Amino acid sequence: MSQININENKNILKNFINQLHHLNTEIQNQYRLDNKLGENEYRVLRYLSLVPQASMTILANYLDVSMARVSVIVDTLISKGLIERNVHGLDKRKFYIKLSIDGTRLISQSKNEFNSVVKTVNQSLTQEEMEILAHLVGKVKFN
Repeated sequence: MSQININENKNILKNFINQLHHLNTEIQNQYRLDNKLGENEYRVLRYLSLVPQASMTILANYLDVSMARVSVIVDTLISKGLIERNVHGLDKRKFYIKLSIDGTRLISQSKNEFNSVVKTVNQSLTQEEMEILAHLVGKVKFN
């Protein structure tokens, strides 16, 4: 394959990945707006979908906000039934935060919608296009 084709394929792949990323962001923003959540509130839900639980300090550091601000965010999400605050087993002064069933459901719906779009894209590609895409993803190193 010539250098021109390699560069052209890199650009096509980068564009494809950027479009998927943009689509994922749009889906997340729609779920955030539909549920009347602020950006940081939704970021907390996304973060908690990746870890089993987090302390208030970890959330404040992750969001880069004060402890007072993270307390307001957590209280809002608790009032909406999307997260739970539990007392730490060993130190009754500490709390940990985790997703509630409704919070897990909301994040799962967002992920499922994106996965559905990706599945539709995959189904629209020919076998040859899928092989090319797989080859490019495995070969291209983004600078």
